[in-house]
Amino acid sequence: SHMLGVVGGRAKRDQTPLMVACYRGRVEAVQVLLAAGARLDARACDGATALHAAVHQGHVDVVALLVGGSW
Repeated sequence: SHMLGVVGGRAKRDQTPLMVACYRGRVEAVQVLLAAGARLDARACDGATALHAAVHQGHVDVVALLVGGSW
């Protein structure tokens, strides 16, 4: 489906939409992407994951969401 193409798509540096949302601290977007099947284990070209992005930017609420698995 079209939504799965967006959720699993890639941007610059091979980042997924989930990685970008985590990097920007967009909790609601992260929840929507996870509910739509975004992969937590996807890695960018530098090996970073969505969790790495959230931690690097200090988005504690996003980290808690990712680690807690409550989506």
